[in-house]
Amino acid sequence: MPEPGPAHRALDMFAGSWATSGKVWASPDAEPTEFTATDDYEWLPGGFFLAHHVVAQMGDTEVRVLEIFRVEDDGYVLESYDNQGGHVVSRAKLDGDTWTTESDSERFTGTFVFGGAILSGTWERRIGRDWVRWMGVTLVKKT
Repeated sequence: MPEPGPAHRALDMFAGSWATSGKVWASPDAEPTEFTATDDYEWLPGGFFLAHHVVAQMGDTEVRVLEIFRVEDDGYVLESYDNQGGHVVSRAKLDGDTWTTESDSERFTGTFVFGGAILSGTWERRIGRDWVRWMGVTLVKKT
């Protein structure tokens, strides 16, 4: 039976529970709304797939997401599903302390600091051909 490799082990920095906060823009010119969330990452048995559970409160809306990370080629594929019927498939890379993900409709660039205890970055979404700011987030590892 195969064993998880170095690309799997590189994702170990995500494992655990994170307190998330940030700002979300309904449109590029709108005033941002603050939000809070909990992000929990855990390895599925066998260590090949990383599950990511999100529970966020954005204004009056509760957002729940299940995302699965898998190793593919020279990076990662992330597949996410949310409680509003959304489904997104992204490609991701970890380059040193920089984590990037991109799909047809959204992308994220973030940096791990303090030995991986904090991940801070920016989400953008595509409107037409343009990428526009969507969310600024900071995740602080709790465990």
